Amino acid sequence: MPGNTLPPSGGSGWWEIIYITLAAILGRASWHAYEVQQKNRRFLSWLLITDLIIAAAMAMVGAGVCDYYGLEGQVKYAVIGVLAHLGPGGCHHLAKPFLKRWSKGGTGNV
Repeated sequence: MPGNTLPPSGGSGWWEIIYITLAAILGRASWHAYEVQQKNRRFLSWLLITDLIIAAAMAMVGAGVCDYYGLEGQVKYAVIGVLAHLGPGGCHHLAKPFLKRWSKGGTGNV
């Protein structure tokens, strides 16, 4: 593939770790930029440190989701970036309808 500049996906090598981390940081940085544009926070603040911690956690969650569904290559990095952008709260709101349906009778609090 002439346009493919990524190294081949080969499991858990250093390139894989770098790309997963980079995808998560870029995804979370886009959320941070959105919050700055909405004037909900300053660009340089202590919240930026929490965003880095959330990015690391969501990188692990995203890697687990991708492994579970067997996603590889650029799709894997896109899923990790989107999950990092959503963060834990966004993922919870995204999964809420499914979790309600699987709870007792569909009326449980999630």
